[in-house]
Formats: sequence, structure tokens, C-alpha cells
Amino acid sequence: MLNGEEMYKYGSAEQIDQYFLSRQERPSRTVYLTYCSGYDGDSLEFLSHYYYESRKCGIYIRTAIPNPAESDVRYFFQTLGEDFEMSAEWMEKQMGLWEPKLNLEQCRLTGQAMLQTLTLLGDRGTAVNILKNTYVKFMCWMRYKFEMLLFQLEGQEVPRVLYEGSPGKYETYFLALLALCGCDVVAADLEGTGDPEKFRELTGAAGIVRGGQKGKPAVHFTKMDWRKKEEERARREQLQSLGQSVRTNQWITGEASDCLLLENGKRGGDSRHVYNLFFQYQGTDQPEQYENQLFRLREKLEKNGRIVVLAEGRLDAPEVDEVNQVRRAAAGTAGELIGELAEQIRVSGEAFCSLLAQKAFTEVMEGENQDNLGRLNNKGITLVCWLNRYGPRLFARPWQEKLPVFLFYGAYNQNEALLLRTLAGMPVDVAVFCPDLSASLSIEDGRLLKKCFSKSMPAGRFPEQEKKVRAATVAYEAERELDTMLYQDTGLFRPNQFMKSAPVTLKTTCEEIGIYWKQEAKYRPFFEEDGQRVRVPVIFAKISGVKDGNVKAYWQEIESRLTENTLLITKLPRLKDTDPNPVKPHVTSFFRNGKLQVDRIKNHASYQYDYLSEKTQNYILDKIQELISLDWIRYSGQGIQYTILSVLLNLDKNVVRLIQKFDFTREIPKLIIVNVGEEMCSLEDTIYTAFLNLVGFDILLYVPTGYRTIEKYLKEDIMEEHQAGGYLFDLTVPRLRMPSGKGGTQSIFSKLFREG
Repeated sequence: MLNGEEMYKYGSAEQIDQYFLSRQERPSRTVYLTYCSGYDGDSLEFLSHYYYESRKCGIYIRTAIPNPAESDVRYFFQTLGEDFEMSAEWMEKQMGLWEPKLNLEQCRLTGQAMLQTLTLLGDRGTAVNILKNTYVKFMCWMRYKFEMLLFQLEGQEVPRVLYEGSPGKYETYFLALLALCGCDVVAADLEGTGDPEKFRELTGAAGIVRGGQKGKPAVHFTKMDWRKKEEERARREQLQSLGQSVRTNQWITGEASDCLLLENGKRGGDSRHVYNLFFQYQGTDQPEQYENQLFRLREKLEKNGRIVVLAEGRLDAPEVDEVNQVRRAAAGTAGELIGELAEQIRVSGEAFCSLLAQKAFTEVMEGENQDNLGRLNNKGITLVCWLNRYGPRLFARPWQEKLPVFLFYGAYNQNEALLLRTLAGMPVDVAVFCPDLSASLSIEDGRLLKKCFSKSMPAGRFPEQEKKVRAATVAYEAERELDTMLYQDTGLFRPNQFMKSAPVTLKTTCEEIGIYWKQEAKYRPFFEEDGQRVRVPVIFAKISGVKDGNVKAYWQEIESRLTENTLLITKLPRLKDTDPNPVKPHVTSFFRNGKLQVDRIKNHASYQYDYLSEKTQNYILDKIQELISLDWIRYSGQGIQYTILSVLLNLDKNVVRLIQKFDFTREIPKLIIVNVGEEMCSLEDTIYTAFLNLVGFDILLYVPTGYRTIEKYLKEDIMEEHQAGGYLFDLTVPRLRMPSGKGGTQSIFSKLFREG
């Protein structure tokens, strides 16, 4: 039987648009039951829209519902008998027999609604025999008048019932029953002959819409021209079809200002999307360096071929010529006004760009107060003028890989905030820098990434040249000059010179693994550095089978690949969901809106990495965020991000030490997994292994059986697989030791991890 949460309930529609929300967009299990008494212009427009929707999914009742024919009643009793019982289970069963094409949920829903309606009648003093007659009438109406409506119950679209006229008592109860089944119901009493308060009393919760006129309107709502509304809907659907073409900030891993320098192709993996930035930095942590940092940022962007449009302080108001080019909207509603203004936005000769601008403009303007159309029109004209002013400058060159940047420096007002939010919905990086902490920066937008620093300084003008801010000694300058000569573009690197890395997995042959395995990162193919970040070429491969069936050579090969920085696992699973984990109870508070809550994590009592350098802590947390964002883990359940957090915030100290000492240009730490049995990596093992790949570890899986090891939870094409030879079974892993050439002693990590 349906419980209280599953029953439909009447909602209070404060705006007409609420009647046309999908099930997903409105409050759970909510329908609307409304009585329109009389009419006016707005109510006729609403009824024409509602009539249009009822023809798509629902029913339009033009006249009073006639009583069932005697033949219909006779057939009812022949089919179901003359028993009558006031219980939901009985009524659900009867409905299934009466309408066998209904599914189980539809039978339950109509049975429960029938019981609730009849119970309401009974509570108001209706005799049992009258209740039974009412039940028979309603059942006949359902079969012979409303059968197609019943099949639409619990569908994706809300069925809509439009009754024209003043419904009688039992028609009113029946309309209420349809609402309880999940239909929106509107009674349109244009003549005004009925009693809306009586309708509300009988149904229990109907809304009432009163119009100033009564009688037959000059143009009936079924004859009203719906083309204009359809054209507006078509335009909106065209904009809506763009969907999530612009992915704002969703792809960021690390500092937003660093991500600003990346080309679009390096930001996300789907060429159908635009990956842009929308961030705001207020205040500074280095006042003496702030202006130089801004100057260098703009310089780097322009050297990389990016168009940068700088806006300082207050934007110039639209000029007369700009305003005159915007056609005045002759619209009666806010939606029509916004639509007519949006159509005049032309930021580029490319249709896709202008459509995105229109979509962004529409979404931003629809969020504004629409009580005063004159004020809304003025805001819209200003915004259209600015978009048409800055758009051609931003899109003066092809932008697909090098997104233009709108750099706003200083404080902004409300109209300027609308421009920033609109640009953020386009293929534009929007960056706001305001060093003044006293400035009021009031953008409320869920897409905006805000960061506030501890120190403040006046904004002034945007720096036009770099300033020298500190006096340096001769020895210091000489040391920096020598440092530049030795370590820039020479292939030589200082120890731990780089703070960040982006590992790239090498596609190699099986034989090449032996060539690259013990090479330092800087000697491997595809090694790159840009002064801030290094691309570390790593190996992530599974070797299936045993070459020539030579078991002795097989173990010798594995042993030869052990180093002092190797983690060796020979028993699976190593990590289990049931393992003690002090972090696990708290991880649900560490992740929100797709992002790690870094400050919350670092300040939590269960956090285990606070003894590490700030660089290492941030690197670990960045890689955790990256693993979550990449969606590498194959898992059908809910909350995989919390499992990832619980595993990776509880790493063994020896693993953490390897990460701490990892110099991205030199020796690469290793993970070797030897799996001779039928066991597989657990979900936790897979997360652990994928994370170490992102950190920059070389990873080899030796699987003589060829069985799956990590593939159950790891998505395809992330790891290379090589067939070394035929499959061998029932092998036993020997005691693997370090090669004598490396000191002749067994690795401490082999000792720690040999038994899993």
C-alpha cells in the first residue's frame, strides 16, 4: 500500500510557470488543482497554454461528464461482482481486474486515491450504499471516459486535465480523485456560474483564480494564436539544446590562476565541451609582489596567443549610438522582453558563439526581479550593449583552443556583475582580481570560485610594467643569475625544483619496459617542463603469461625490477573495506559540490598528513581531487568519492614517505603487484593503485594466469596490457630479494608488503 510519502499532494502555484514544471522540477509528489472563475487576459493566456499541454498529455472535457450508461454498469457488475469494501488493497485488486492493462503502480495509485476520496465522502455523512454507487460511477468513468489518461499516470510528463464549465458535486470529487492520482486539474468556469469556494470545500485544497470578466470571451482560449508562444519556446529549446556545452570550473584541479594558462584541449577530455574559468581573487598574500604577478600573468597569456580584454573599475556606460542599435522590446511579459533582447546579441560571426551568449544572457536575466518591466528592460539593454561591445574583441580570432580572457580589475557594481556572469556562460575565461578587502563584491553565482586572501591594498590602476620591489645583494643576484644559467633550458634541474607534476602513461612494447624501468624521469621520452609543472612519463602495465614458460627467468625478471623505492604486493586483496580506518567516519563532510573541502580536511582531527611539507600535502589532495574528477573507477553504487577519500587519506606512512621524497625529474618510485592466484584487487586496492599512477609511480602487474586483477573496478584504456607468453597456474611466489648490484640486501618495502 502507498505510504504518505508516495501519495500526491496539492501544491500552491504562485506563478503560472509552475503549472508547467516537470515532475523532477517541482516539489516531490506535487500536483495543482485550480478553479478559474471568470477570466481576464492573463487567465486566457494561461488556459490556452494549459489546453495545448493537455492535448499532448492529458484530456480536455468540454461538457459535463454524463452518468454511466446502464449497459456499462451492468458489465461492471458482471466483471467485478457486487461486493464493496473500503480498503486500498481491495480497490487496487478490483482496479487490476477492471483495467488489466494498467501496471501495478498505476493500480495502487488509483486504488489509494479512490479510497481517500470515498473516505472523505463518508466522513461527510454519505451513506454506504451511496458510497458504493459513487464507486461504481467513478470506475465506469475511468474505463469509458478517462482510460487513456490512466495509462499516462506516473509517466515522465504530468498529465493535465482541463474541465470547461462549472462541475457538479460528484464531478468535483472525481476531479479531485484524478489530482490525487498525479494529474494537474484545472476547472475553467468562464461563465462564472459556479461557486469556487464550494469547489475548494469539496476538494479540500483547490487554488482559485478569479477574472474580472464573465461570459464567453471574444476569442476562446482554444482558438487563441499559440504560434508566438511556440516560437519563443522553440528559441528556448534551441538554446537549451546547447545543454552543458560550457563546463565552468568543473574541471579545475589546483590553483585557478595556474589553470588559466591551460589551453582548452588540456582542460577536459571531451572536445564537444568548452572548459572555461570563472573565479574571483580578493585581497592578496604578497602585497609587494601583487602588481608584478598580475603583470606577468597578463604577459604570459598574451604570449601564449590568448586574447585578453582588460576592464578596470567601472565600465563606461553604453553610448547613444550603442543604445540606438538595440531595438526596443514591444513585449507584454518578462519572458518575451528577455527573448527579444537576446535575439539582438551578436558577439561573433560564428552562430554557436552568439547562441551561447543568448543562452547565458537569458539565464542571467531570468534570475532578475521581473516586477518592473521598465527597470528590467533598462538592465537588459545595458547588458546587450556591453556584450555587443566586448564580444567582437573577445572573439576576434579563432578561440577553440585558446579561450579569450576577460580580466576585470577592481570592484564592480550590480550591472557589471551581470556582465561577468553572462560572459561566464560563454567560451570566455572570466577572472576578477581586487586587492582591496573593503570592496563589496556581491556576485551570488554557484559557478563562481571565490578566494579571499588575508592582506589588503588599494586597487589603483592595472600595472603596465613590472616593478622591482626588493633590493638584492650582489651575491644574491649572482647566485640567481647562475641558477638561471644552470637550470633553465639546459636539461639540468635543482633537487625538487618542481612543485607539481602531470604524469603521462607511456605506451610501450613489453621489451621497452625493461629499457625505461630504471631510467630517471628526465631521460624518458615525452618528458617536459614549463618552469612550474613537469610531465612525468610513467609505466602502468599488466604483463600476462610467462615467456616461453620459463618460471625461473620469470622470477629473476621481477626480482631485477625491485629498487629501494619499490612497493611489492604479492597477496590480494591488500586493502579491504573492513580494515580499521580513523578517517572513514568523517569523509562525508570532506566533499561538497564536486570539490574537496581542503581547509576542512586539513583542520580535522582525523587528518594524518599535517606533518608533511605544505607542498606534499597539497600535491596529495590535488591528486585525490583529480582521481575523483577523472571518473576512472568503475563502480555502480553511490558515494564512490567517499570511498576514494577514506582510502587515500589513510595511506601507509611508507607510501607517504615515497611521495614526500619523490623528485619529479629523477628516480621514479615503483609499485609491483604479483598475482598468481584467482583473487582480485579490491575496490580499495584499485583506488590505491590508480592514485599512485596519478602521483607518478611506475606500476607493473605480473599475472602469470592472465586472470583479471585490477580490471574489475578500473575503466578500460587506462592501463596497458602485454601478453608475454602462455598462461601458468598454481605458481608460488618465491622469496624475492634485491639484486646484488644494488647492495645485496632486501628492500625494506619488500619486507613490509610481501605478505600483502
